[in-house]
Amino acid sequence: MQGGQPTGTTTPSLFVPSYNIRVQLHSGSQTVGRKSSDSTADLKLAPDLYMSRQHALIREVMKDGKKFFVLEALKAENPVFINKKAYFPGTKIILKNGCTMVMGKTQVIFENK
Repeated sequence: MQGGQPTGTTTPSLFVPSYNIRVQLHSGSQTVGRKSSDSTADLKLAPDLYMSRQHALIREVMKDGKKFFVLEALKAENPVFINKKAYFPGTKIILKNGCTMVMGKTQVIFENK
């Protein structure tokens, strides 16, 4: 991983290597977006002007007694890239530990250890 090694976590979180920050995910749903004074996102990740103020939605989902986190892009003009593939609104992606995403120009790693 570039930008430093994430440390072990027990709570699902998003790690932003370029800023060395980690934000914990919580139950329910939360929006993810740019860190700015006018952002309305629940989780503000980075002051990346290419990231939308509300870039993606992450929801906690229970299935067969297991907890999953599902991501969905919120803006067609600003998709979420996972493994260099663009995901647009309407597509839901189950996040797995170590999943690397790009929102705007910011790399974000999902951690769930």
